[in-house]
Amino acid sequence: MQQTWSNLIFIHQEVDPKSLMKIIPEPLELDLYDGKAYISFVPFKMKDIKIFNIPLIPYFSSILEFNLRTYINFKGQKAVYFFSLDANKSLHIELARLFFKLNYLKADINYLPSKSIECIRYDTRDCEVKFNAKFTVDHKVEDQSNLSKWLTERYSYLESKSGKVYQGKLEHSPWKLKKVNLESIEENYLEKYKIQAISEKYLCHFAKELKVNVKSFIKV
Repeated sequence: MQQTWSNLIFIHQEVDPKSLMKIIPEPLELDLYDGKAYISFVPFKMKDIKIFNIPLIPYFSSILEFNLRTYINFKGQKAVYFFSLDANKSLHIELARLFFKLNYLKADINYLPSKSIECIRYDTRDCEVKFNAKFTVDHKVEDQSNLSKWLTERYSYLESKSGKVYQGKLEHSPWKLKKVNLESIEENYLEKYKIQAISEKYLCHFAKELKVNVKSFIKV
């Protein structure tokens, strides 16, 4: 499958590794950077979605997403693990859950690139999971730190269902990241997933656009 990811923001935060270990399914293992664990909030627009050589279908060709992910290791393979992939179109959610076995969920997403992101998911009638952030983007490409590369240059994602591990691989060029100045953030996602934050400091990046090939999702 071909996709273009546009106006993507990484908002990284250090969290307690013990709280992550409790909710990552076996046999996946937590991947640490200098003994530290991280989660990332990732809003973006996915567009130009198409199966190879099939023309774009207007309704199906774009979607807004908001992901909560962490970093894992399975038999030496470094990858990302998604706690949730919130999206604004029901058809995409059903297809993604069926073919990619990922935890896609329906949400209301209001995204203004270089300004703000708001995501509201109604898990039940009385339970709202919310994320709201305001920011500005410095459009000069920044020099990436080792931590930035460790967090962003991941070309695989893993999921574990009933003890079986599935892997999806991505092909794309390296990120050209720009600095994000985070003005405010309010969220209860970490509370929802029982993830304990260690620091209220955030490491943030912005990427304007990237073409991506999504390879087959297979059992490993």
